[in-house]
Amino acid sequence: MIRLMTTEEFDLFYAIRLAALETNPEAFLTRADEFSARPRDQLKKRYLQNTGQPDQFIAAAFDGGQIVGMAGFRRYDKESRQNRGQVWGVFITPEARGRGLGQKLMGFVLEEAGRMPGLRFLELSVKKDNGAAIQLYEKIGFRPWTPASDDPIWGTACATEVHMIYDREEGHGS
Repeated sequence: MIRLMTTEEFDLFYAIRLAALETNPEAFLTRADEFSARPRDQLKKRYLQNTGQPDQFIAAAFDGGQIVGMAGFRRYDKESRQNRGQVWGVFITPEARGRGLGQKLMGFVLEEAGRMPGLRFLELSVKKDNGAAIQLYEKIGFRPWTPASDDPIWGTACATEVHMIYDREEGHGS
């Protein structure tokens, strides 16, 4: 089952996010020790911002009542970027991989984001050596793109990442 996380599920989020950072540290900018060292009330406040707003959400995949995956989405704040949003924190536990959950989870994210008026593009970044993730994103319609070097969001990202975009109007990456 895939659904949106609620404001009451911080403990579930904390557990899956920490598992992601511990299991695949190479895939994330935040390290597990940095995450777990942050005050829980600070992390909970940020979680509530991601789950209690109309332009942000965290989707979760469950198997037998256990959380086995997550993906976050946030629409950009700036008026000039309101037609875009960022997918973040995508993770499926190793035990749940290989069963199509990643594709279902990302399909859910595309559907939920598609409910936001005026949202056209979904963007994400993935480490260049994460071939399985790149293949998944391409399969559902994301395409690599090169942001402008002065882009405040992506332009300064390290050269070890592939930036990808999905165009909702075209049903695939632009």
